[in-house]
Amino acid sequence: GAYVNDDMTLQSTMPRLALVYDPDSIFEFTPTKVGGFTTTNFGARNQGGGPGTVLYGANVTNAASLTNAAWGCTAWREISDPSNAFSIISGSSLAATNEMGFQYAAIRFTPPSEGPFTGVVRIATTDPVSHYTGGGTMYSSVVYEDYTITGIGVGPPTVSNDGGATNILARSATLRGAVLNNGGLNPTVKMYWGLSNGGTNAAAWTNFYNFGIRGVGVFSNSFTLKPKRTYYYRVYGENVAGGRWASSTATFITPTTSPIVANVSASNVGVTVAMMGGNVICTGGLPTTVRIYWGQT
Repeated sequence: GAYVNDDMTLQSTMPRLALVYDPDSIFEFTPTKVGGFTTTNFGARNQGGGPGTVLYGANVTNAASLTNAAWGCTAWREISDPSNAFSIISGSSLAATNEMGFQYAAIRFTPPSEGPFTGVVRIATTDPVSHYTGGGTMYSSVVYEDYTITGIGVGPPTVSNDGGATNILARSATLRGAVLNNGGLNPTVKMYWGLSNGGTNAAAWTNFYNFGIRGVGVFSNSFTLKPKRTYYYRVYGENVAGGRWASSTATFITPTTSPIVANVSASNVGVTVAMMGGNVICTGGLPTTVRIYWGQT
């Protein structure tokens, strides 16, 4: 028999929905203040078809003009969201109207309270009813991927002075604090202290110590102080949702310490007279009376 070679080109004028492959199936929102929201654009994705897959819209609205075919079914759908924290705000119905048209979807995270939240959305990469391939063959299978989305609702932290200072000595004391509730995200904690009470005005304090990011629990630091002084301190914590001070200012008084003195060797020693003296090294924080006691024994 005779064989005839010929080229055959299959063309489809139906619009295509080109989705970009993404290997991840978990999306994380940045920590978001309770009462606020964060929106993430998930772009054009096709987990079900693989890299470079070209899919064709199925709901043919005008059989005589396939270029008017549309992807008219819901492409993104919430499967679970127990806390009602996530919402699809764009892209829930994708329409492919030209060969190179990329479609995008965005999800909004609006945490109703503090703490972590999890939801699941389903992305249909073909018509949920049917779809076409490039050769014009229609399939009734559904191609989709379920994505887990997570976020953290954040409120301001709650901090305290943890009962006040301990180990109070004339020249040092240990100042304590605590994170009672991190508000959903560990805060940066600072301790403000000094000889006057700055209240809740950071600029009014003369000193502060930065403890960095702290989780729930206690913390402390020892500070060098002066004897017989009244000191004040207050803890402050802040995360992305805002800051809070401890409910009140702690205060304490350093005690007086004994003076420190030293003998000075006698000088100008004669038969009946000599110069005796001493050295006051530290007064202990108060005016100091000095006496010299002497004798033959």
